[in-house]
Amino acid sequence: MPKVNSWGGTNSQVKEAVELIEEVRAPERLFARAAGAESDAGAAGKRRNEASRVHRLRAEVRLALEMAAHEESERRALEGELALLELAWREAEEIASIADRLLVPEAVEEKIRSWKRQLIDRN
Repeated sequence: MPKVNSWGGTNSQVKEAVELIEEVRAPERLFARAAGAESDAGAAGKRRNEASRVHRLRAEVRLALEMAAHEESERRALEGELALLELAWREAEEIASIADRLLVPEAVEEKIRSWKRQLIDRN
């Protein structure tokens, strides 16, 4: 799509592309709609190669398709990054918990456990 849209678009075309994406709300719907529109437009004429089919779409649609494709890949990348961050956070919490107990004498640990038991017994 970047090659097809190498000239970019005007401000109004970009605005219309964004509106189209917002209207369909899902990238796969946008691609399905564009495929249907292209099929309708090309039904009367001969079929050309795939690139020329995409070129026949309105500029706003081509821009919207490119934006939607990138949006989906960026969303997937962010989900992967968030999963990695969550894993790193859990590991850091575990290490911090271990480190917190390293320098505390056993007698202090036992006193804290004793206080916790007393609180539980009271409730």
